[in-house]
Amino acid sequence: MSKKLRTETLCIHGGYKASNGEAQVLPITQSTTFRHDSPEHLADLFDLKELGWIYSRIANPTVSHLEEKKNKLEGGVGALAFGSGQAAVTATLLTLCQKGDHVIASTHLYGGTVNLFKTSLKRLGIEVTFVEPTASYEEIEVQIKEKTKNIYGETIGNPNLNV
Repeated sequence: MSKKLRTETLCIHGGYKASNGEAQVLPITQSTTFRHDSPEHLADLFDLKELGWIYSRIANPTVSHLEEKKNKLEGGVGALAFGSGQAAVTATLLTLCQKGDHVIASTHLYGGTVNLFKTSLKRLGIEVTFVEPTASYEEIEVQIKEKTKNIYGETIGNPNLNV
């Protein structure tokens, strides 16, 4: 029987369970590469026939434990951590949108996100309409099109720190 852990306990221990003789606190893996005894083993990892670590840009134990911790805290079915907010935004939008789709976005965004929306998504055939973050629900609603897949804003807008 699985005991439901309190949020405080999940914050400390979620996503990592030490085996007998291992560190009680999650060790930080400070490696970009991992040793493999054979090319066959590495091939099995790349082919997803076996779980394990290949290269830290793909995944590593520390990030995987963070993802599992976040998943447990949120009660989700999985989690994915990124090295930057820009990477997370890009992956999310490219998962949700394809050529011909539409996004509504705040005019108060991080410069890299503005560039992503105005240049990169446009090049991929994804249209973006910008609205002021102070716009009313009705003003935003009239911008919604049949192919609108996302309404994007930042909780604390950059660069003015508007909320």
